[in-house]
Amino acid sequence: MDDPLFQEFRAEGADMSLGDRLTDYANLFHGAFFHVAEQGPFATERELKHWLDWCLFYGRPRDEYPLAEEFREPQTSTCGESLLGVVRRVSCRSVPGTLTVS
Repeated sequence: MDDPLFQEFRAEGADMSLGDRLTDYANLFHGAFFHVAEQGPFATERELKHWLDWCLFYGRPRDEYPLAEEFREPQTSTCGESLLGVVRRVSCRSVPGTLTVS
């Protein structure tokens, strides 16, 4: 993933919202990135943007992403960094380093 053209593509689209990336993915692949019948992927917003950028740049679907397997199961996160997933809610308690996922 050290492709300089890919890095240039990411830099040019840095201001693009997550919603716009998801819309572009749906238009390119004629389907949604998230599947209602499954949970996940479990990725931070930054990771998800990178994943979507990879799919859009290379014209490959989400399951072909080289790191896709890493996002199949819930991951731990530090307070303030949200995890994205279908029907998942992440909240930080007042105790530093604790995370509640429901």
